[in-house]
Amino acid sequence: MILKSELKEEGGKLVKTTLEVEENMILKAEIHGDFFLHPEEGIEEIERFFYGKKLTEENKNELIDGLKNLIKKKKMELFGLKVETIVEVLFKALESRQK
Repeated sequence: MILKSELKEEGGKLVKTTLEVEENMILKAEIHGDFFLHPEEGIEEIERFFYGKKLTEENKNELIDGLKNLIKKKKMELFGLKVETIVEVLFKALESRQK
Protein backbone atom coordinates (compact mmCIF):
# COMPACT_ATOMS: atom_id res chain seq x y z
CA MET A 1 0.00 0.00 0.00
CA ILE A 2 1.29 3.46 -0.91
CA LEU A 3 0.73 6.23 1.65
CA LYS A 4 1.57 9.93 1.47
CA SER A 5 1.72 12.69 4.02
CA GLU A 6 3.22 16.09 4.67
CA LEU A 7 3.89 18.12 7.78
CA LYS A 8 5.14 21.65 8.33
CA GLU A 9 7.18 22.03 11.45
CA GLU A 10 6.16 25.05 13.51
CA GLY A 11 8.67 27.77 12.71
CA GLY A 12 10.45 25.35 10.40
CA LYS A 13 10.25 23.69 7.05
CA LEU A 14 7.91 21.35 5.21
CA VAL A 15 8.62 17.61 5.05
CA LYS A 16 6.76 15.18 2.79
CA THR A 17 6.82 11.41 2.62
CA THR A 18 5.69 8.65 0.34
CA LEU A 19 5.73 5.24 1.98
CA GLU A 20 5.20 1.74 0.72
CA VAL A 21 3.96 -0.25 3.71
CA GLU A 22 2.71 -3.73 4.46
CA GLU A 23 1.17 -4.43 7.87
CA ASN A 24 2.75 -1.25 9.32
CA MET A 25 6.22 -2.27 8.06
CA ILE A 26 8.00 0.19 5.79
CA LEU A 27 9.10 -1.46 2.56
CA LYS A 28 10.21 1.81 0.96
CA ALA A 29 10.35 5.43 2.14
CA GLU A 30 10.84 8.65 0.22
CA ILE A 31 11.41 11.80 2.25
CA HIS A 32 11.61 15.25 0.72
CA GLY A 33 10.57 18.84 1.36
CA ASP A 34 11.98 22.31 1.70
CA PHE A 35 14.40 21.49 4.52
CA PHE A 36 18.15 21.18 4.09
CA LEU A 37 20.41 18.23 4.79
CA HIS A 38 24.16 18.30 4.50
CA PRO A 39 25.43 16.33 2.71
CA GLU A 40 22.36 16.10 0.47
CA GLU A 41 23.09 12.47 -0.42
CA GLY A 42 22.42 11.60 3.21
CA ILE A 43 18.68 11.57 2.54
CA GLU A 44 19.10 8.19 0.82
CA GLU A 45 20.68 6.78 3.98
CA ILE A 46 17.88 8.22 6.08
CA GLU A 47 15.30 6.65 3.77
CA ARG A 48 17.07 3.26 3.91
CA PHE A 49 17.19 3.48 7.71
CA PHE A 50 13.41 3.05 7.76
CA TYR A 51 13.27 0.02 5.44
CA GLY A 52 11.96 -3.00 7.33
CA LYS A 53 10.99 -0.93 10.38
CA LYS A 54 7.51 -1.19 11.87
CA LEU A 55 5.58 1.96 12.70
CA THR A 56 4.11 1.40 16.14
CA GLU A 57 3.68 3.74 19.09
CA GLU A 58 5.83 1.33 21.11
CA ASN A 59 8.87 1.84 18.89
CA LYS A 60 8.43 5.53 18.05
CA ASN A 61 11.19 6.66 20.44
CA GLU A 62 13.45 3.87 19.17
CA LEU A 63 13.02 5.21 15.61
CA ILE A 64 13.79 8.76 16.75
CA ASP A 65 16.89 7.67 18.69
CA GLY A 66 18.08 5.42 15.85
CA LEU A 67 17.73 8.22 13.30
CA LYS A 68 19.53 10.68 15.58
CA ASN A 69 22.38 8.17 15.96
CA LEU A 70 22.60 7.63 12.20
CA ILE A 71 22.75 11.38 11.54
CA LYS A 72 25.44 11.82 14.19
CA LYS A 73 27.46 8.79 13.04
CA LYS A 74 27.39 9.92 9.39
CA LYS A 75 28.11 13.54 10.38
CA MET A 76 24.98 14.85 8.69
CA GLU A 77 23.34 18.14 9.57
CA LEU A 78 19.62 18.90 9.34
CA PHE A 79 18.57 22.52 8.91
CA GLY A 80 15.00 23.71 9.51
CA LEU A 81 13.73 20.31 10.61
CA LYS A 82 13.91 18.08 13.66
CA VAL A 83 14.37 14.32 13.57
CA GLU A 84 11.14 13.99 15.53
CA THR A 85 9.27 15.70 12.68
CA ILE A 86 10.60 13.20 10.14
CA VAL A 87 9.33 10.32 12.27
CA GLU A 88 6.04 12.13 12.89
CA VAL A 89 5.32 12.55 9.16
CA LEU A 90 5.77 8.78 8.73
CA PHE A 91 3.17 8.12 11.42
CA LYS A 92 0.88 10.72 9.87
CA ALA A 93 1.06 8.82 6.56
CA LEU A 94 0.15 5.59 8.36
CA GLU A 95 -2.79 7.32 10.07
CA SER A 96 -4.08 8.52 6.69
CA ARG A 97 -4.65 4.89 5.74
CA GLN A 98 -6.88 4.33 8.74
CA LYS A 99 -9.25 7.20 7.94
